[in-house]
Amino acid sequence: MNIPGDRVASRAKHAVQACIHRYHLEDPHRWPVDIFRVAEAEGWEVLAGGDLAPMMGWATTCGTFRRMRLNTRVPWAWQRFTVAHELAHALHGDLVSLTEADGSLMVATALTATRGRLLRDQEMAASLTAARLLIPDALLDQTLGQGVTLEEIARRAAVPLPLVQLRLGMISATDFLRAMRAAVFAAPAS
Repeated sequence: MNIPGDRVASRAKHAVQACIHRYHLEDPHRWPVDIFRVAEAEGWEVLAGGDLAPMMGWATTCGTFRRMRLNTRVPWAWQRFTVAHELAHALHGDLVSLTEADGSLMVATALTATRGRLLRDQEMAASLTAARLLIPDALLDQTLGQGVTLEEIARRAAVPLPLVQLRLGMISATDFLRAMRAAVFAAPAS
């Protein structure tokens, strides 16, 4: 399916397609996609991180060690997006590591970490890939033009509505970023 918002850097297309096929993400019997299982199978440890505002989450890598930490104050659908988004960075091969004081490597793919055009482009590509992983083409083929609302597609995929809108090219990157910020800052305080 050729969806306007479905742009992935050419270097990453093969890795993304391989992931989709490896975990049978187009299979309707596997919806909503169990992105936590996919991340675990790809070698990631996914942990609850409490209130990480203003971030949705982050990923840490050091050699073969891979860990994600999620902001558990945001709704579950946004946590699912965060896992897919961080996984997308790994699939794209664009995990730019920042050295932490303790010597660990941290990839802060957060709202505040997107400095410069390259990082902004990487963030948007990761979000688009996350949308592609969580909202499979087969789900769209099955629902678009059948009178199914965007809200119902979001419910079936267990994703936030703005992610469906981004996947279909109906909202801009800026509007998607606003929706993410709203989810983070609307989350109940600890």
